[in-house]
Amino acid sequence: MTKLPCKKYGFSNKGEIKEGFDAEIVIFNINTIEDKATLQNSTLLPEGISYVIINGKLAMKNGYYYNTLNGKVIRKDK
Repeated sequence: MTKLPCKKYGFSNKGEIKEGFDAEIVIFNINTIEDKATLQNSTLLPEGISYVIINGKLAMKNGYYYNTLNGKVIRKDK
């Protein structure tokens, strides 16, 4: 799901779970995942996501958001 888009846009260290790659992993239940955010309340977290791991560090677990800044901005050179 992520390998081909990463390859297309030139991200050589993303899109796979592999040593040396950025670890961005979302573990969710396909039967219960649901976006809860609305235009009026855009900060509501989705349901059905058990874990979010960014750069190997826990960012969310069972609905609790750790408010960490584990990721980084990705810019493509022009």
